[in-house]
Amino acid sequence: MKRLWKLSVLLWCFLFAQQAYALSEPASNPGTGINFVEASSEAAFSKEYVAAEKLLISILIDLDGPVDKRRFSNLKKAVRKAVRAEPLSVDVNLMYATTLWLEARSTGKRMSYLKGLPQKSRDVFEKILEEHPENSRALGSYALWNFDVLRRGGKSGARALGASYENGETMWNRSRELAPDDHFLAIQGAFMLIAFDREQFQNEAIELLTNVAEEEMSSALELALFKRGNELKLALQNDDNAEIDRLLKSWIGR
Repeated sequence: MKRLWKLSVLLWCFLFAQQAYALSEPASNPGTGINFVEASSEAAFSKEYVAAEKLLISILIDLDGPVDKRRFSNLKKAVRKAVRAEPLSVDVNLMYATTLWLEARSTGKRMSYLKGLPQKSRDVFEKILEEHPENSRALGSYALWNFDVLRRGGKSGARALGASYENGETMWNRSRELAPDDHFLAIQGAFMLIAFDREQFQNEAIELLTNVAEEEMSSALELALFKRGNELKLALQNDDNAEIDRLLKSWIGR
């Protein structure tokens, strides 16, 4: 059964998490088999943010099905601590939105709505954009949120949440103007645009994915995202409907 409100938050992590970690000097992250290293100083990010981000990255790199309950429980606790430590941080709030998406991904559509997950994520984006109206990643993420709500909830669901195609299109175009070389946004946009309307957006999605080069990926998270983006590009070029559906289901819960 399709799940409503599994927001495009996968992108919310991929759009911010790359700033803090690279592979050049790996440091062990116990329990995941993945190495991370902090690229920013402790002064730039609170210890609560760093702890929550490591948990979130480890979950998303492995994401290809249900989220492990124990790991997700630990993540929610860590994110709450990060929000208390840095309530006005754009990065922390994008992390919070990602966590809402992960919770929605593991919740039935009725319960997801009753728990207010799409409403909460909407409020997070509006809070960020009220203070940072030209933040390209927040604009791009919120644009794809609009497309996802419209795709899953139809016109009635979109009206209830204040989502629309026009809002999504305006914010998406502006985000690309502000950050045309943001490969994280490009890859996640390709996934969501194909899920929203493959016939309308296939050429744009292939172009977005073609402009991303593997050599520009410098972290485990980036490489994981690039791999899935390349798989989607090949599936689109080969008109492989089964593979396209598999990729969409595993990454955005189609």
